Amino acid sequence: VVRTSRIAGVGEKTALLAAKCYFELAAIAKEKRLGDPSLFDAAILAIAREVGGKVLTRDAHFRDFPETIWLGREERAHYSPQA
Repeated sequence: VVRTSRIAGVGEKTALLAAKCYFELAAIAKEKRLGDPSLFDAAILAIAREVGGKVLTRDAHFRDFPETIWLGREERAHYSPQA
C-alpha cells in the first residue's frame, strides 16, 4: 500500500475545501438522518477531490458521492453535489 499510495499534505487550500466538504456532508447527514460527520471525513473527501482520488468505504456519510467506491452490500445510488 505504501509503495502505491500518494501522501497528500494539508495546506490552506485543502483546509478550505475540507470546510466546504464538511457543510456538504453535514447537510446530507441531516437529510438522511445520520450522525454528524467528523472533520476527518471532510478532510478525506477534500483530499480525494483535490487529487482526483477515490474513497473506499462503508461509511454511510460517503455512500452517494462520485468519489466513493462503496464497499457495502447494497447497490450505490449516485449523488451529484451542486457546485
